[in-house]
Amino acid sequence: MRQNPLIWVVIILAVAACFYLLRNGPPELVEETIAEGSFEGVALTPANWEEQVDKSPLPVMVDFWAPWCGPCRKLAPTVAALSRENAGKLRVGKLNTDGVGAEAISARFQVDGLPTVVFFVGGKEVERLVGIHPKADYDKVLKSLAQSAH
Repeated sequence: MRQNPLIWVVIILAVAACFYLLRNGPPELVEETIAEGSFEGVALTPANWEEQVDKSPLPVMVDFWAPWCGPCRKLAPTVAALSRENAGKLRVGKLNTDGVGAEAISARFQVDGLPTVVFFVGGKEVERLVGIHPKADYDKVLKSLAQSAH
C-alpha cells in the first residue's frame, strides 16, 4: 500500500510551523508595544530617518528589531520604559529591520545581530549595545550622554 507523499509534506510543514511559533511566538506580539501605546517613541522608517534621527535636536536611541526576533520581544518593555522615563530629553525610535528599505539603514550602521540599540547625537553614532542588556546598562549610556552634553 503506497501512501500519498503530499500528506507527508503537509505534516512536515505543520510540524515546522508549530516549532517556529513555539520558538518565536506570533509576530504580532512585537508590535503590541507600539499598538498599545506603551511605547512613546517613533516608529522609524527610511522615509522619516533623516528627520527623526539625523536632524534630531535630542539624542536618539534606536532599537533595531525584527518581528521574528524573540530577544527583541524581551527587550521591548525596557525600550518602552526608557522612552517614558526620558521623554523630552531623548528621542526613542524602533526600526523594524524587515521593513521596506530598512535593510539599507541596517547595512549603513553595520547591524549584524538583533536586537541592536544604537545611540546617536547630532546624527552620529556614539554608542551601541548588541543583544539584551539589563536596563541599568542603557541608563548608564544615557547618563554618559547627558554629562557629555553639558
